[in-house]
Amino acid sequence: MFLSRQKRQTLTGSTLQTNASPRQQTGTLTGEGARLLRQSRTPAYMAALGKLDAGDARLDPAFAAKVVAQIRKEFPAVQFLGSFLGILAQCYIDDTYDVHTLDWQERILQHYHKGEPLPEVLVKGRSLALYGGYAFVEVYTDCCRGVYPDGHVAVIPD
Repeated sequence: MFLSRQKRQTLTGSTLQTNASPRQQTGTLTGEGARLLRQSRTPAYMAALGKLDAGDARLDPAFAAKVVAQIRKEFPAVQFLGSFLGILAQCYIDDTYDVHTLDWQERILQHYHKGEPLPEVLVKGRSLALYGGYAFVEVYTDCCRGVYPDGHVAVIPD
């Protein structure tokens, strides 16, 4: 039997059991969740996230809530995964900012100045958002997903 690097499997009777940690079993790198999260993002999803730097609503919590509602509508797979932490994208408001974040649970849109510390859970996505060529980066507990401007997705494991 082939043993993957991520989990050890033991065969007992006719049941296959894994000795993987709970994080691996519920993560976004394997299983049905991984398949759904590898799908290209819809144009509506891309458009909603593209509006985060637009107009006077850029710091408005109600605007952020509308964007989150659009994301939930267009991409329902994210709803059931408790490991989704937020979204980062390069910020174009002015030269003093480098990224903005959308916190999924609290529906908070925040813009960060160059060098300003991010929440610890989102730090791993900052350089990807700035230098990876992605439209934005979805940050999960076990990986990041870089989303290209055309909606295609790249998986970057931790």
